[in-house]
Amino acid sequence: FVMLLYLYFVMKYKNDTVAIKTALSYSFTIDKNVAGTFGSDRFKLLFQYIQPPIPLPTKIISFTAKKTLGGGELIWITETENNNEHFEIERSIDGKSFEYIGRVNGAGGSTVKLNYNYIDQNLVTGDNYYRLKQVNYDGNYTYTEPVLLKFDGFTSSESDSKDLNISI
Repeated sequence: FVMLLYLYFVMKYKNDTVAIKTALSYSFTIDKNVAGTFGSDRFKLLFQYIQPPIPLPTKIISFTAKKTLGGGELIWITETENNNEHFEIERSIDGKSFEYIGRVNGAGGSTVKLNYNYIDQNLVTGDNYYRLKQVNYDGNYTYTEPVLLKFDGFTSSESDSKDLNISI
């Protein structure tokens, strides 16, 4: 929780307020014939506390996995991004012990929906659990909930539909 402190110099006689940060010096006149130009209540300091706007974190609104001819395609959508350096893709066969398999760069900052994808070309027969590790520029990170892709191999029609190019 961060608060910003602003300090102002207020001169009651002139009804003048100056931010101390922007004014390194302030000149004034004292006239003994004008009571408002002297005395203990001529000046005051005004303290103002302001909570700065909190940037929205990187918000992943969708994360799915599906089988494609190229392997397992991971698709995710961010609604907002703040300080987002990259995503690390991790896979597990038991849903508990994950290993790094790839990386996709983030947008840094964004207030519009962005689509991302990654193809895992090394699917394991059986359960493939995936999660994203979203990493900020400062090294902080968060994980998504895992998604499951069951892979029983390609069917014969899927295997037959792959293009085969041979050059001699």
